[in-house]
Amino acid sequence: MDHAHKLHSIWDELEKGNEEAIHEARKLTRKAQADLRAVGASRKTQKPWKKLRQTIAPIRDLDVTLSNLKKLLKDLHADAVTLELLGLHYQTLRLRMWSEVRLPARPKGVADADPEQVKETLQEDWAALKKEARKVLKSDDATAWHSWRKHLKRYRYTWEILAEAPTALVDLLGHLGNMQDMEVLKAELQGAPEFLHPYLPELQELLNQQHQEEQQRAVSVWQEWSNTHAVLIES
Repeated sequence: MDHAHKLHSIWDELEKGNEEAIHEARKLTRKAQADLRAVGASRKTQKPWKKLRQTIAPIRDLDVTLSNLKKLLKDLHADAVTLELLGLHYQTLRLRMWSEVRLPARPKGVADADPEQVKETLQEDWAALKKEARKVLKSDDATAWHSWRKHLKRYRYTWEILAEAPTALVDLLGHLGNMQDMEVLKAELQGAPEFLHPYLPELQELLNQQHQEEQQRAVSVWQEWSNTHAVLIES
């Protein structure tokens, strides 16, 4: 898959700090690394893609944080002044952060992976994911859940080298992604600007409630899907 070509097509927008370009570039880096890993590429070969993702990740995280925080505040019927101040606050912060970003050189193209290599990688990853899940599902450690999510995302992108990812896997990642977004928001609110202080108790309560709901959904999807998927991947 020519991820480098797709990256080239959005590079001009990426250099401008365009939100959608940053989001797409970040996904492309993960897909490229999944391809490279499936063909047994060295870490040195993967490094340019990883470096690009690490460079733009803080900006993408900021964009997601703003979007999620705005939605929560609307759910709490925040006034228009607060929402406007929120936008201005994050716009100023984003401009400052982007001014300090220096994009690395564009990564080179990725060779197509051999289907048999991909299948072997998937089988190995699936065994590791099941083992990891047994620990994660019993844990309250946000870091453990986030790590499992990253491994599941890599599994998804490896799967997509050959075919469309299972719907249940995509749904599971959606719930885990929402959980991680809420963890990021919790941390962000610890240093919240003064105009948000009146909303902090309600925001924290809402975050905890939604985090618990998303976690329950994630566990349910995993338990149902993993049993069926095991038969397919291990046969």
